[in-house]
Amino acid sequence: MAILSFFTPEEIIMNLRRVNKEALVLCKRVYETKVVQLEKITLKSVKFFERANEIKISKESLKFFNVFKDEFFEEILSHYSNVRTLTINLNFLFDEVRKEKIIEKISSFSLKRNIHTFQAEDVPSLEQRSLDHLTRINFLRNIQNLKLPRNNLGNQGVIYLFGCENLRHIRKIDLSSNNIDMEGA
Repeated sequence: MAILSFFTPEEIIMNLRRVNKEALVLCKRVYETKVVQLEKITLKSVKFFERANEIKISKESLKFFNVFKDEFFEEILSHYSNVRTLTINLNFLFDEVRKEKIIEKISSFSLKRNIHTFQAEDVPSLEQRSLDHLTRINFLRNIQNLKLPRNNLGNQGVIYLFGCENLRHIRKIDLSSNNIDMEGA
């Protein structure tokens, strides 16, 4: 109390405001999860990741679909209102059948309005059938940005994407490093 007597009430209030602002910034840094791997979300941790901006699905995420039913993934997509990006990275998953199954399973869901960007990277076997699954009406209906880097789409994949009626609403498409020659460009 003796120390506080050296300060005016206005100075005390200003210092408390400054400390509270700094504490708020620190709390946001600690508790604001930017990117979360899908396999880290469980029934116990589902509340902790509510502020995630991006959900990443990788080969390790296949366990998630084995443990939980599809309704849990659907609930996560609808409940996590801060998620803006859904990323699939199947690098080092060499089983083509499992890649097809994960693409088919994920494309069966409908992405909510808050998810603006869908990114599928390092899915080297992204063939016509996988593109058909991804470009279904419900899955990419609300997407504004479609990023498909490093997928070996080739000229036929690029022609398919730009000719697809279900993708007319997309504002930005990233097709970098996809083995495209002058004909596909």
